[in-house]
Amino acid sequence: MEKKLSKKEKWIIKEILWQKTKFEETCRQFYPDNIVVDFNFPAVGDDDMFKYLYEESVRNPFNSKEQRERDNKSILQIHQNAWECKAGNIEVRFDEGTIQFGNSKCGLANMIAMIRFGCDCVYAFFNEGDRYDAQIFIENASEKAFLVLKYHEKDSNKEAAIISLDEFYLLARCCNEESVKGTGIMVGYDWMYKNIYCDFVENVIFSPVKELLSADWLQEKWKKIKEANEKKIESMP
Repeated sequence: MEKKLSKKEKWIIKEILWQKTKFEETCRQFYPDNIVVDFNFPAVGDDDMFKYLYEESVRNPFNSKEQRERDNKSILQIHQNAWECKAGNIEVRFDEGTIQFGNSKCGLANMIAMIRFGCDCVYAFFNEGDRYDAQIFIENASEKAFLVLKYHEKDSNKEAAIISLDEFYLLARCCNEESVKGTGIMVGYDWMYKNIYCDFVENVIFSPVKELLSADWLQEKWKKIKEANEKKIESMP
């Protein structure tokens, strides 16, 4: 006689299937037409696309002082909720290499991110230890997501740009994998379809992306851009 599954076993199977479905959905954002996207490397080299996003936000005619104040208020609320471990609030810190959601905080190692604002889309790769002055804030209740971006130039005191996002996706390898619930983390946000999620990903599911994040060709490209930018900095007067 076939053994019936317990409620707990059914719940576990349901969770694994949900995780697998969302993981595949997230992966598709980085493999359009089954081809890996061309990543930007904002933390180790000059990145005109991030500068472009910053300048587009500054030039946006709808980005009034009143709107910035409202957005800043929303961001502060999301930040407070995230650090009070309230469900439905996500804070990704590219400047610290961390993510906070629910009652979980995790360090992020190698990661890829997709950021879309209007018609502009950026695919970014961050190697373990890379830091960039940008943060993502997402709130499930209001269905809002923001990119807070600083673009540093020599002798510049420009204020941070607050960009309301249309889409954001993240796949990252966890630091201290033995101390968290999974090997990786996935984040998804799609304003149009009201699709928001964030969760750990078990190794058996995350393994292919883990291999991509440490792939020789990607590491080699990162290294070349890093070295080229260091030479450029050294040659500056």
